[in-house]
Amino acid sequence: MKNYGFIPDKIDLEKDYILGGLRSAPFEILVPSGQWLDFLPEGEKQNRQGVETFSCVSFGTLNLIEILLRRKFQELKNYSERFTAIVSNTGTTGNSPQAVAESVRKLGVVEDYKLPFVDGMSYELFFSPKPMSVEFLIDGKNWLEKFEVRHEFLFDSGDIKTKQAKLIEGLKSGPLGVSVYAWHQRNGLYYKTDEMLDNHFVLLVGYEIGKRWIVYDSYLESEGDFLKDLDWSYDFGMAKRFWIEKKTVVQLSIMEQIVALLYRVVNALSQLIAKKQPIVEPKPVEPIVEPIKPEPTKPTEPIKPPKVSLLLPFADSITIIEGWW
Repeated sequence: MKNYGFIPDKIDLEKDYILGGLRSAPFEILVPSGQWLDFLPEGEKQNRQGVETFSCVSFGTLNLIEILLRRKFQELKNYSERFTAIVSNTGTTGNSPQAVAESVRKLGVVEDYKLPFVDGMSYELFFSPKPMSVEFLIDGKNWLEKFEVRHEFLFDSGDIKTKQAKLIEGLKSGPLGVSVYAWHQRNGLYYKTDEMLDNHFVLLVGYEIGKRWIVYDSYLESEGDFLKDLDWSYDFGMAKRFWIEKKTVVQLSIMEQIVALLYRVVNALSQLIAKKQPIVEPKPVEPIVEPIKPEPTKPTEPIKPPKVSLLLPFADSITIIEGWW
């Protein structure tokens, strides 16, 4: 059996999100009809000129995120499968939906033009740089500052009718990542028998009750068409749903923004000065000795002559005259 890059998850009911469970992702009805054909991104092939990337899970997961962003926020985005395939540790046997979903939730995504997959690219080049460059990891972190992502499994087992009911309900909130067996066709519809094990990952984007399921693939059905019709009784092995929301940004007043900007500028300048300032060993400090000032001498007072009293006899009395002589 050829593997196109799907590795089944071993669902841990205590750890993984399950639809309807205690740790499920928020359920938001975005398209009540469950038909997502009007929101599909431009198709991209996981195999170019014979170079197989085994990255169907990355292609499907990013297509799903792009569809949700278009429907919910009117944003047309194209993210890099190379980045997601590398940081989620996709290999020559592919990857699991849980591993890829967790890489998006924890490491974010990067614009496709920064790490594109183009004709003539080798397998080795597709999976480079590895380890991922810091600049791209920062881009992914910046994306996560704007968006919050959650995901959950719709079912871990069950009969076809139970799965059909959950798929129809899940499609109201977004396209669904599903595992399939690629590919056997009869009467214009793809089918799967009990003996066939899932080896591929695609998006479920619509349905006609009792007639067909519509999936969006990373392989062409015909030139220019990535859509495939599956038999209504198709038994999908697993299905995963995503939820995405923009994070709330605290609005600052103009003055608070100015103060915050000045703080960052001062901090940056301080760090720059600290880096450029040469380190100078401090010189020993010599004790400061104050000179002893002589006490001021008082000026010598002039010697006063002694007072002399003169007795002057007059006719009726004696007059005493004192003075300096």
